[in-house]
Amino acid sequence: AMTADPDLAADLLDALAAVLPLAAVVVPADNGARAFALGERLQQALTAANAKPERRAAVRLAQARVAAVAGQWERGLDLIATAGETDAAVDVVKATLLLGLNQLDLLPKVRALAERAAATGTPEIVCEALEVLTRCTRGQDLAEARQHVQRWQHTAEQHGLAAWRLRALLELGITDKYLTVGVDTLLAARQAALDAGAIVILIAADLHLGATYLVRDEYDLAAKYGASAGAATEKLGLHALKALAVAIEAGIASVHGDRKATDKALAQLRDHGGSEEIWSYSSAICALMEERYERALAEFDEVEKAVKEPRILRGTFYQGPRLLVRVAHGLAGWPEYERLAESHLSQVRLHRTYFAWSRAILLGRDGEAAKAGVAAAEALELSTGLGLPRYLGLRLAGPSALADGWGEPLEWLREAEEHFHRFGVPAVAAACRAVLREAGAPQQRRRRDHDTVPAVLRKAGVTVREYEVLRLVAERFGNAEIAERLFLSPRTVERHVASLKARTGQPSRAGLISYARPLIGGSAPM
Repeated sequence: AMTADPDLAADLLDALAAVLPLAAVVVPADNGARAFALGERLQQALTAANAKPERRAAVRLAQARVAAVAGQWERGLDLIATAGETDAAVDVVKATLLLGLNQLDLLPKVRALAERAAATGTPEIVCEALEVLTRCTRGQDLAEARQHVQRWQHTAEQHGLAAWRLRALLELGITDKYLTVGVDTLLAARQAALDAGAIVILIAADLHLGATYLVRDEYDLAAKYGASAGAATEKLGLHALKALAVAIEAGIASVHGDRKATDKALAQLRDHGGSEEIWSYSSAICALMEERYERALAEFDEVEKAVKEPRILRGTFYQGPRLLVRVAHGLAGWPEYERLAESHLSQVRLHRTYFAWSRAILLGRDGEAAKAGVAAAEALELSTGLGLPRYLGLRLAGPSALADGWGEPLEWLREAEEHFHRFGVPAVAAACRAVLREAGAPQQRRRRDHDTVPAVLRKAGVTVREYEVLRLVAERFGNAEIAERLFLSPRTVERHVASLKARTGQPSRAGLISYARPLIGGSAPM
């Protein structure tokens, strides 16, 4: 409006068209309405100026990108068709829109479009196409998805595309979260976003960190990152992301069996448009912590109804615990187990843990005691450093192992009881004690030395028994000697040592000794 120079006006219009999708990101509350309206004004101005068709096509493409950001997939596809052009940029936007429709039969077409764009496009388009390919493959093959992200990251670094590099680093962190429940890459992505002032990437990193720390039994850190994301989303009016921050709050309350806090968070979640899936899952976990298994299974069934998108496109998080509860209560057998164990969820460490517990129970029920023990050992190894996947497994596998004569159920139930007592989940702790009493196991008084565990170790989740093991490790006793002194099996001591390494972040026994000595106090004999 300010310039009479037609060329300059055209350049300005092109610049505006290029940032239309960014406008939809920054102002998401209006569902892209302002960006669409601006696009129409640009089209009118270009028509009045007799602009070349390719300029008008570029605006249509920009509006299609807005539709992709706003989740208006059909509208975006109509705009692509109206643009009438075919090149790498059109291919990748069309692939994004088709993927958004969540139809499995469209996946081959999506992949073909994205692969063509990745082969012929500019570096920016290549990054965009690799992002689409990552989303296509994450539900089928996490290793392949990770390869796409690494190529995407390399392309961004090679061509100095800072924003795309940040997005790739975040996506790498998400993939590693699924594979290993690790946080190092997510922390790196968060720091890079903080350094660059990339607020949306920072929020996304905080949300994923909060969710990962929740699984890892590190609730203070989960609350910290969830609150950080929640404050930022509130300030910016990003309601969909705010719902995910509230979901972390609900998750923390649910694993502690705090029904009042869980329901309060879930009510807030609904206010922010949170999904029925998150609502039902959190309520189900809280019911498990209340020892209300019928309610938990009913809630899990609600999740099953609420999930409409194809499983292959998503990383559903309720399937593992739901299977374990159903198997433990005799409601599911090998067919249900095999269907899930052969799915894409078997790549996710969280679910692999639940699947291993479920397999152990089924094998024990079939009279395969040795194989059940092997499956339980796998579950224990996979769950080292985790929270609910470990202790719900111990709680549910213990009675089955007692009934069918396999594993080390008394030790498992004692470990579970200690955990749930320490985290203030009385119903599950009491249930563990009841099973132990029924089995005739000696009743242990609550250890008076619980508060003697150094605060930093208690915060890391170290139990009283683990602290007893740590003190002897610091004195350089071997596992067999520790087992003899504490009346444990060497295998149990081995698991405690592995758990201590995971909780304290020490890669080796020597590192664990160096870490422990200042905390324990005194000088251990060499």
